[in-house]
Amino acid sequence: MKGKPVTPPVVLSATYQFENTDELIDVVQHRTGYLYSRWDNPTVREAEQMLASMEGYSNVVGFGSGMAAVTSSILAFVEKGGRVIAIQTYGETYRFIHDYLPRMGVDTIGLNCDDVDQCDAEFKKGATLLFLESPMNPLLRVIDVKPLAQLAHEHGAVVILDSTFASPVNQRPIELGVDIAIHSATKYLGGHHDITAGFACCNEEHHEAIWKQRRMFGGILDPMTAFL
Repeated sequence: MKGKPVTPPVVLSATYQFENTDELIDVVQHRTGYLYSRWDNPTVREAEQMLASMEGYSNVVGFGSGMAAVTSSILAFVEKGGRVIAIQTYGETYRFIHDYLPRMGVDTIGLNCDDVDQCDAEFKKGATLLFLESPMNPLLRVIDVKPLAQLAHEHGAVVILDSTFASPVNQRPIELGVDIAIHSATKYLGGHHDITAGFACCNEEHHEAIWKQRRMFGGILDPMTAFL
C-alpha cells in the first residue's frame, strides 16, 4: 500500500497469517512482527511508541489498566526472598505490595516519608525494588525522587515510579534516575474519562521482563483503547 495513514489504523485481528513457516519462526524467536494480540498488536505498539517519545525511554509496555502496569512491573523483578521498599503509594498498590507480595515470600516495608537516611538504613537490610509515587494519589504530596533513586541503585535495587499525576508534561522520570515509569492512562494521558489503560515506560534492560509478564498474564491493552 502506497501512502501512510495519518491516523493510526485500529487493528482488531487476534491472530496473524504468514506466507511460510520461516516467517512464523522469525516472529516467534525475534518478535519481528505479530503473531497473537495477547503478545503484541500494531495499534497498541503505535501508542507505546508515542509515549516512549514523550518520556524519553526506549520502550513502553501497554496494559489494560494502571494497576495491571503496576503489578506486572513489580512481579517482573521480585521473587521469593526478595524485599520491596514502598514510599507513599496509591491504595490498591499498597494492598498489592503489603497484602499480596508477602504471600509469595516477599518481604515488604512501607515508608511514609522521603528521608534519605531512613531509607538508607532500610536498604542496608537488603532490597530488591524501590516503589515510589509522586505526586501521590490522592493527596498530591511530592517527594524528591532523584536522591532516593540514586540510593536504591547503590544497593542494586530496581526503581519504579508511578508518575500518573504528573504526566510527561510535568515530570521526567528518566532524568531522575527512574528505571520504570508507570502511568495510569485512565487519568491525564487519556484525558476524557473514556478509557481504562496503563503503561510501563522503561529502557531495553528492563523491557523484556515486563513484556513477558504481560504476555503471561494477558493484561495487554486492547486496540480500540490504544487508538483512543
